[in-house]
Amino acid sequence: MKENLRLYILVPYNLSPIQQGIQALHATVELGLLGKADYVEWAKNHKTTIVLNAGTTGEGSSMEQHRANLIRLSVDFATFREPDLNNAMTGIAFIVDMSNSLLLGYLKQMGLA
Repeated sequence: MKENLRLYILVPYNLSPIQQGIQALHATVELGLLGKADYVEWAKNHKTTIVLNAGTTGEGSSMEQHRANLIRLSVDFATFREPDLNNAMTGIAFIVDMSNSLLLGYLKQMGLA
């Protein structure tokens, strides 16, 4: 069992708090559907969830930049695109092993941790 896993979900700033929560849940479900071991471990044993304002949506937006950086860092993640908002990316969910200094460094650099 891993020591300290947390679920991070990035959402855009321009949604109401309840909409941010709903989009975070959508992205979390998408992540669960991937069936990755860290998600299952987090869901069974950890459950700490952090929803963060990650800025803007759209082409070239901060949400797209975060997505690209997670790919670069080889982080498993899932996104959700809201059909009612022109398929804007409204959630990025990923599990953080708090011993992963590279990922934590990125989150701190971006003001997300």
